[in-house]
Amino acid sequence: MVHEVNEAKRDLKFALSAGFSGLAAATGVISLYFALQRNDVTIVAPIVSTNPIFTLILARFSFLVWRI
Repeated sequence: MVHEVNEAKRDLKFALSAGFSGLAAATGVISLYFALQRNDVTIVAPIVSTNPIFTLILARFSFLVWRI
């Protein structure tokens, strides 16, 4: 297990993707709080609930880019 962690630390591609993933998640949470400060939860919650739709759309297009 320690060997796998050491390999992951050296892999720049992994570090960049993990960093961008964390940045995107933090941006999403901050945006949610800003939206809740400016609007009612009855408006914000349905918009936030569309997240799985965008995940499905992006997953569909990811097969065009990735090669196994």
